[in-house]
Amino acid sequence: MKSGYTISVVNMENSYISRCIEADIASKLKGESNRAIVLYGPRRVGKTFLSRHLMKEFYPDSQLYINADDMPYAEVLSSKNFTRLSSLVGGYKLIVIDEAQRIPDIGLSLKLILDNMPDIQLIVTGSSSLELGSKVSEPLTGRKFVYNLYPFALQEVSHKYDPIALKQLCREVLLRFGTYPEVFLAENESMKLEVLKELVDSYLMKDVLELEEIRYPFKLKELLQLLAYQVGQLVSFSELANKLGISRTAVERYINLLEASFVIFRVHGFSRNRRNEMSKMPKIYFWDVGVRNALIGDFRPIDLRDDVGRLWENFIIVERLKRFACRREFVNFYFWRKSTGAEVDWVEEYNGELYGYEIKLSPSRRHRHKDSWLSAYKNAHYSLVTLDNFLDFVLSKTIQ
Repeated sequence: MKSGYTISVVNMENSYISRCIEADIASKLKGESNRAIVLYGPRRVGKTFLSRHLMKEFYPDSQLYINADDMPYAEVLSSKNFTRLSSLVGGYKLIVIDEAQRIPDIGLSLKLILDNMPDIQLIVTGSSSLELGSKVSEPLTGRKFVYNLYPFALQEVSHKYDPIALKQLCREVLLRFGTYPEVFLAENESMKLEVLKELVDSYLMKDVLELEEIRYPFKLKELLQLLAYQVGQLVSFSELANKLGISRTAVERYINLLEASFVIFRVHGFSRNRRNEMSKMPKIYFWDVGVRNALIGDFRPIDLRDDVGRLWENFIIVERLKRFACRREFVNFYFWRKSTGAEVDWVEEYNGELYGYEIKLSPSRRHRHKDSWLSAYKNAHYSLVTLDNFLDFVLSKTIQ
């Protein structure tokens, strides 16, 4: 039996962990469908590693890797001139363009390549769904497969551990430091902290600031810190604006940029237009709880924390969303709350069915709002997700 949770290997090249979307992308490349593979995700999440791994498997003798920061390549790719494009990519079977959002008019150039060189396979990566998406959406309508790559999903590393060790890993390591690849593979806590600090200061913030000119960039980090303290709670944009001393419009713009950069995401309230259901204010979660903890400077063990309930909720919800991404399943998701205080942490709408979940680290406070939920939606389902059964929730479809 495997035991323990420490991973001592730090070189990702030599300890490659297969990503769950990898097989699906490979099937598209094998199919030669003449569509671009568009891979979104924050920087340092493994897009380049995944792309290079796929390059080893497909057309190893006829491939070209392009970093968008390399100006000579970027100049040609932004030219929209087919002669210049063909001189660069002609004769190759597989082209990878990394961080393609940096190339002006990249969507039009990709369309020219796909229209005129049907034998070429394209993989295009970007760290901003907003910036790259706006450039490729219209030119590549019907000509692309889109994937999101997140920090490691529990599903991607679970095979390395038995269930007891996996629960220990989550409780003692992942809830504190998150699952960014370099953080996950770091040998010890001090290295994890160092990588996380660099990640937040040098990459995530930089990516967001590059999307738009922000008048007061320090307000962006202050906003993130406020959101970090409010994980799992209703968020008022007006209240955030007052605390930050900026307009509500600016808060909304910052949050949109943070979402597009895969730092946070919103969850809206579920309602069937009942008067006592609250749906106007969203909840906001972080795609990585390690990033969230880094923003507030708190990496204490969970037994010493007073935010462990909200931290656990964030972690479980993210792993559930990664699970959907891994399996290419598309599910509507919400929270549910009544003005009386009755609440269900997580609601999924799938194939016309409603599934409500309360997410608690410990089962000691069981089913507090089950009756309210099932009374409001009589044909709905309800489950409690705890440390005892969460693996079923994030590694398979539903808890029965």
